[in-house]
Amino acid sequence: MKLAQFAGSKPTTKFIWVVDKLFDICNSSSYIAKSFKAPLDNHNLSFRLTDLHNIANYLSQLTEDYPVRTPLTQGWRKTAVIEFVITIKSICGLTQRLLKRHNHPFMYLLTYKLSQDHLETLFSRIRRRGGRNNNPNTLQFKYALRSCLLKNGIRASKKANCQEPSDVLLSVEPPELTIINQEDHNTFITDNEEVIQFVKLIQQPSLFHDSVLFYM
Repeated sequence: MKLAQFAGSKPTTKFIWVVDKLFDICNSSSYIAKSFKAPLDNHNLSFRLTDLHNIANYLSQLTEDYPVRTPLTQGWRKTAVIEFVITIKSICGLTQRLLKRHNHPFMYLLTYKLSQDHLETLFSRIRRRGGRNNNPNTLQFKYALRSCLLKNGIRASKKANCQEPSDVLLSVEPPELTIINQEDHNTFITDNEEVIQFVKLIQQPSLFHDSVLFYM
C-alpha cells in the first residue's frame, strides 16, 4: 500500500511473522489441522525441522541497539529468546525420537500436549479445593491431590498420540475407597494398586513429600 507510516517496518513485519509461525507450530492441538498448526508427522517432519532450525537461527541473531549493539542472547532481555530456542531444540529432538523409534513409533505429535497449560490446570484444581486459600500446606495439598486423584481417571488415546507406559501411575477408572476409621483418613481399603502406591508416596517422608510446597 506504500503508506508513509509503515516506512522501514519490514524487519518488524518479519519478526511478527516468524514468531506467529513459531506459536502455530508449538500449539498444534488437532490431528486434522492444516498448515503450520498441523501435527508433526513423518510427512512434514523434514519441512518442519527446517522451519524450526531457521527460526532458532533467526532468533539467535537478533540484536538490541541500546545502550550498545548487543545480541539479544547476551543482553538484559535474553530470557525469552533463549527459552524459545531451547523449546525449538526440545521439540526437534523429541519429535525425531518418538516418530522414528523402532518400537511402537508415534503416528504424529501434537505440540500443544507439551505446553504447561495442563500443569497449570492441575494446580488450579488443587488451589480450588482449598477455597480462598491458594497457599496450601503439605497436609492440605495431600488431601486436595487425593481428592483430584479419586475423581479423575487417565486414559491412553486411541489415536496413537498418547501411549500408556507400564512404569507410571495411571488410574484407568476412578477407584472406590472404603474408609475404615472416619477419624483416621489415612486408613482405607482399595483394590487399585496404583492408588495404594501413590498414597504411600505422599504419606511417607521423602524428597517428594518435603518439596511439595516448593513445586507448588
